[in-house]
Amino acid sequence: RRLFISLTPERGGPLAITADIGADDLPDDSRRSSMLHVPDSLSVLLVGPANAATYYPLQALEAASAAEGRIRVRSVLPQELTPADIEGQSSIWLSNVERLSGETLSALRREVDAGVGVVVILGDAVDVRYYNAELLKDLIPSNLVAVTGSPHQGAGEPDAFRTFRLPFPDHPLFTGLVAESESESGGSQSPHFYAYYRVRLGTEARSLLTFSDGFPAVAEGRSGRGRVLLVTSAFDLAWSDLSLSGLMVPFAGRLARYLARDAAGDSDYDLGESVFRQLPGLLPKQGLLRPPSGDARTVWPEQQGRRSMWRVGEVEVPGLWEIASGGRVADRFAVGLDPAESDLSRIDQENLESLLPQARIVALVPGERTADQIHQTRYGRELWRLFLGAALAVAAAEMLLARSVPTVRPGGDDRTDNSD
Repeated sequence: RRLFISLTPERGGPLAITADIGADDLPDDSRRSSMLHVPDSLSVLLVGPANAATYYPLQALEAASAAEGRIRVRSVLPQELTPADIEGQSSIWLSNVERLSGETLSALRREVDAGVGVVVILGDAVDVRYYNAELLKDLIPSNLVAVTGSPHQGAGEPDAFRTFRLPFPDHPLFTGLVAESESESGGSQSPHFYAYYRVRLGTEARSLLTFSDGFPAVAEGRSGRGRVLLVTSAFDLAWSDLSLSGLMVPFAGRLARYLARDAAGDSDYDLGESVFRQLPGLLPKQGLLRPPSGDARTVWPEQQGRRSMWRVGEVEVPGLWEIASGGRVADRFAVGLDPAESDLSRIDQENLESLLPQARIVALVPGERTADQIHQTRYGRELWRLFLGAALAVAAAEMLLARSVPTVRPGGDDRTDNSD
């Protein structure tokens, strides 16, 4: 079972967290630590034409920043976007972008692989062939099929529209979102969608939220370390009234935080893993490694390309580790058991065979005699009875031979002495 916990740090920087479910006979898997690297602020690059495609997301992000702080937004036109603009962002929003240059798309892919999040918001300007052949190919495996519905024009409410399928799924983007939207709007408000793209998702993408007719509204995929979201409708009022609903501001704020470069995992390791840690800034050469238990020892840096790395070696103690240098704690990282070690559910035969590919595995049927099942799985003929019989026959033959051979007396006389 998965448990989502909301956490609002008071300031940026490294943050150590520990979850403890209480002591038992296996304490090492009851306590898990992790290091989070919390940015001082989130930088969002909003790319799209200078119209409703960027106006409403920009207003929502600025409102979310005013309410929560720490969100910096910059917008740029697609034709003016350069690889330099993409570098160093927490997340990148592509809203109704027709296409990107080859150089810019390559830079975007590199940043996503490194952990930057991207949301692709569709609209009437997108080049479907380009998206299917290039943009979506590596970012989020999917294909745009066709537009369902028609953008709303003029006054009045159209007869045909879709809504989100409720209740919202148990996901960080949506859990509790209705309560937040009611606070924003003063009441419950369900957005209407007049048009959206039907998409065919690849095996490595999943639908997070669907419309009332079952087609994906928001889909998610992974590219390297970065998250990529696909929003199949537009923020333009001709496509939906989402931008006017109470959902828009809290959803935009959550989206910015969810897509931000992953703050967890960079400093988390499994037991037995060989660890190297990068020297932060200009520090003295040596560091003092302090494990959670046991003696501290000195670690020395090694040059790996342009980076200086402390060689920690294999880590064998779970918990929080520290490296002190220059009179202060210069680095911290967490070590824990592989999460799979804490899974107490019964393993099925297929998974067991994948873990032990060279072994012949036989599953015993409950209720049947174990000896009979083992006997049925043996190959060939049992030879122990044959060898036992042969050994007994040899022993009997030796006994008969011993009795039939006459005894030879000293002096060579082998006759039987019958005298009195």
